[in-house]
Amino acid sequence: MFICAECRREMKCVFNGMAADYGNGVVYNSDVWQCPECNKQMLHTNDYLTHDPDYNLCRYYLTMRTKDSAPGPIHKVLEKFKKSQN
Repeated sequence: MFICAECRREMKCVFNGMAADYGNGVVYNSDVWQCPECNKQMLHTNDYLTHDPDYNLCRYYLTMRTKDSAPGPIHKVLEKFKKSQN
């Protein structure tokens, strides 16, 4: 169970299969949780690093910000996934 520190409400899982992307194919599988009150979101990742250099294991990738980098795009949608939707 995850609790929103601001609203003190239980957060709900709104999306499975997001990958936290640290670059160079280093990703952690994650789920997106959201507060039903204030809509703040968080990622809950596992602690198993996945090497995914071709970015083909998950549907969406969240480019993580490191201390030396600017924020990346919110969602990096796979071209292969886009093509499969057409």
